[in-house]
Amino acid sequence: MHRLISSPSDRSRAYICNECIAVCHSILQDELAEAAAATEALGAPPKELAFDPALIPDLLDSIERWTHSEARGDDASQEIDKVRRIAAVMFSTANRET
Repeated sequence: MHRLISSPSDRSRAYICNECIAVCHSILQDELAEAAAATEALGAPPKELAFDPALIPDLLDSIERWTHSEARGDDASQEIDKVRRIAAVMFSTANRET
């Protein structure tokens, strides 16, 4: 880890390291590639990856709780599950609206 990036929120700060951002970026790029391949196979134009920005503060708060739990050496399975649930809602909500 070389750097921590802070959320812009004044309410409660959430931090994510550059390595986690790289992993998230890689996951999103893989999903984009899979979606593009699937839509190309169906003959439909590819859609941009969309998400509900209203849930970003909740996601960042959950990521912060997850990373703090991991750093303490605690079982962080509940925290990572919450991160996944929020992310799933973020993307499914946006995709229903488009």
